[in-house]
Amino acid sequence: MLLWVLLFLYSLFCYVMLLVTSLSGAKKIVAPPRPGFQDVSTTHELPYDHSILLKNLMDPAHIPISHDRTDWTAKRENAKPLPFEVTERTERGFAGWWGKESENSLLNFLRFEATCVLSNS
Repeated sequence: MLLWVLLFLYSLFCYVMLLVTSLSGAKKIVAPPRPGFQDVSTTHELPYDHSILLKNLMDPAHIPISHDRTDWTAKRENAKPLPFEVTERTERGFAGWWGKESENSLLNFLRFEATCVLSNS
């Protein structure tokens, strides 16, 4: 599962880098704009580090709240507290099962170990 998370994060990183490159005004190998169109480029620097990423990955409400309407699962009105049953607790982290109340079962297993190891299946 950790491999899938790492692959997802790498894909996300590549996508963000492509997006930042396209927004930064860096030289691109593309056809010139068509007549009547204008290319406007900007750069947005966001204070984002591993702790924010980890918090977002651990937060089941992150998708419906922060990515409202970006796909069929992300709807702000679906955001609500989710039950979480802690099965392990140590000085280095915790683990447990969580799921939606409507499904009446805890289908997902989450394990967090300090400083920043997270598996969510």
